[in-house]
Amino acid sequence: MLLLGIGILVLALNSRWSRKRPRWFPLLPGLGIFLFNLFLWQATITWEQVNLLMPVQSFATCYSLLSPIRKVESVNGIFFALCTTLAVQLAETAHRYATKLKQSNHQLQHQIGRSSVETSSR
Repeated sequence: MLLLGIGILVLALNSRWSRKRPRWFPLLPGLGIFLFNLFLWQATITWEQVNLLMPVQSFATCYSLLSPIRKVESVNGIFFALCTTLAVQLAETAHRYATKLKQSNHQLQHQIGRSSVETSSR
């Protein structure tokens, strides 16, 4: 987690990164949300083990002992991470298309201005 944070900081400080973000950038928020939910889930399991004094041997046993609401919470965390990743990906795509559209619009306006000057000089 620390290395991921340092990597993001290095990218943020890089001047080229602000112009064009890497293709894997939308995965970062989803990964962060997923890891947060995983850590929260593990903390909940640990709390239940300590407070309820139930020794659990494996991950599968631990997951089966959870109440249905805990299962829904873990699935909800994964779903939220996927939705966030998709939303950031769509926002990046929209930003990329908007940038291309502005460049095309600028080129067309320049060509229109140049052609109007040529026709008026004839």
